[in-house]
Parts: sequence; structure tokens; C-alpha cells
Amino acid sequence: MILGEILKLSDSIVRDIYELRKMKVGDFSSAELRIMITQNIRVEFLLSKALDFLQKNIL
Repeated sequence: MILGEILKLSDSIVRDIYELRKMKVGDFSSAELRIMITQNIRVEFLLSKALDFLQKNIL
């Protein structure tokens, strides 16, 4: 199976993560950070970005 076929058959979360992995971390929204962190993908790079976001956007 080629990657395109796998993505067609996959859950939406798999497709979302595939697209997010192409983006620059600096361009992530809070929702995109949450998706990547909860999926335990590159957490060591994303936590500092998430904490910066939270400091700037406290409830």
C-alpha cells in the first residue's frame, strides 16, 4: 500500500497528524499543539511552545 492509500483508510487523527508533521512548530495553534502533545509526538519540542502559549493566553 502506498501512503496515499493508507491515509484514505485511516482515522482523521492520523491524517491530521500527517499534515501537522509538515508544518513549522511556530505556526501551530493551541488545538494543533494539543493534538500533537496528547499523541506524544515530539513532546520535547512542543512543551516549551505550549507553555509560552499558555502564559500569553491565560483564561
